[in-house]
Amino acid sequence: MLGFLVKTYPKVSETFVLQEILALQNEVYEVTIFSMQNPTDDQFHNAFDSVTSDINYLTPDSRKRWHSIKNHFKLISQRFWSYLGTFFFTLQKKEGGSFEQFCQAVYLATLIQENGIQHLHVHFASEPAGLAELAGQLCGITYSISAHAKDIYLQNPSCLARKMANAQFVVTCTEHNRCYLHSINTSDTPVYRIYHGIDAARINAENNKYILFAIKNAH
Repeated sequence: MLGFLVKTYPKVSETFVLQEILALQNEVYEVTIFSMQNPTDDQFHNAFDSVTSDINYLTPDSRKRWHSIKNHFKLISQRFWSYLGTFFFTLQKKEGGSFEQFCQAVYLATLIQENGIQHLHVHFASEPAGLAELAGQLCGITYSISAHAKDIYLQNPSCLARKMANAQFVVTCTEHNRCYLHSINTSDTPVYRIYHGIDAARINAENNKYILFAIKNAH
């Protein structure tokens, strides 16, 4: 089972995330989506309707007080030293951490365990990667990062290098990004360049549909 962590889902501008999820579904991977925020867009692509994965929102209103306390006690009883170490790691992070972020990581770690997630892939090397880093420490699973643009260049290089070092692998969408990430990488974590792609078959099918609609309405 694969976990997919993003900051906001669904998001109309992040078609690359949508395409990856659909591609994984087509390869018969079981994917569970985790979103740090509720969606804010008013409209969405029709292709989102094809996503069959379960979606879990990690927003404060989804973490009820008593349920949240139970999550903490559960992890304390299962992985006490990991829980304690992650707590202090969160508060001492160079980019800043908070108890709220730690609680979100506890909730994510609990959902990861409940859903049988074996690996967590995260889009964006900023807050989502930071959350994956904490959840990975809490429940002992691996994570990987897709890095894109401002999430690479608008954060402290040493903080980014730390997230990369704790990841199993990192992918990015341009050669310039790959070279930069490689230059700040302080670990053996591999950095791959994978260009964004499109589903040509789906695009052609939609184009044919629009052409037929235009022909029909031209008479």
